[in-house]
Amino acid sequence: MASEEVESRGKTPRFEWYQTDGSVVISFFVKGVQEANLSVHCRPDTLDFKSVDDAGELYVAQLNLAHTVKESCENKILRSKVEIKLLKNEAIRWEQLERKIQEKDAALPGSNQKWNQIEKELKAAEADEKPEGDAALMKLFQDIYGGGSDEVKKAMMKSFYESNGTVLSTNWQEVGEKTVDVKAPDGMEYKKWSP
Repeated sequence: MASEEVESRGKTPRFEWYQTDGSVVISFFVKGVQEANLSVHCRPDTLDFKSVDDAGELYVAQLNLAHTVKESCENKILRSKVEIKLLKNEAIRWEQLERKIQEKDAALPGSNQKWNQIEKELKAAEADEKPEGDAALMKLFQDIYGGGSDEVKKAMMKSFYESNGTVLSTNWQEVGEKTVDVKAPDGMEYKKWSP
């Protein structure tokens, strides 16, 4: 059914645009268009374009314009394209032809719910992710630290700092009253660095 809808809507034509102080000119690249096979509707913030090329292919485009224009427009049919001249309501320079997606979505009811749903799905996917190796170890430490009490956090910080990263304790009673010594891994010797 989706392919039938695409066929009834037609292909999206390639287009380019340029502007002057008072107008915007859009060129739709469709070859061999006849006047009888062209439909153009200008509204203050949208342009609807529909045409059939010399091979009988249907082309359709709807542009949500970045700024408003007058409702009248001029069409010029050339051999390889159709030019449409829109008159600006304000003599300002347009940075872009079409409104940004966020602006269009903000105007649609329910669009925030869609983004909220996507955000929930992404968070669920992150929670289901199973890190491996060093990433798993770091996640474990982050979870312990993030969910720990103030004493657990103090113990982890003090033991890690005083041992130069060789000891990580969560027991404040054990590390709170004394300095934590450096414990080199088995088979290694700790040497203090001097410049």
